[in-house]
Amino acid sequence: MKNPETGIEGWHCELWFKKSKAHEFTTDGIREGRKKYEKHLLQPYRAGEFSKEYRDAYPEVSRKMVKSGSITKEQHDSAKDVWRGENK
Repeated sequence: MKNPETGIEGWHCELWFKKSKAHEFTTDGIREGRKKYEKHLLQPYRAGEFSKEYRDAYPEVSRKMVKSGSITKEQHDSAKDVWRGENK
């Protein structure tokens, strides 16, 4: 029997054959640019949920979103960190 995750035929030990995160091969310039322009890369929503990171980075814009009706006051006040913890 072939394991669909590892592609190994027959018996295998999952202790030694685990899927690992893919390594990212990029230049130092790109990494520094991501740090430098992190605020500019933020998006207001992720999977339909309003971002606390965006709210904190752009407080005036997020208040205008409430006034215009794009988001509710409750969404603004209960925003969660939806972008942190990834690739950091």
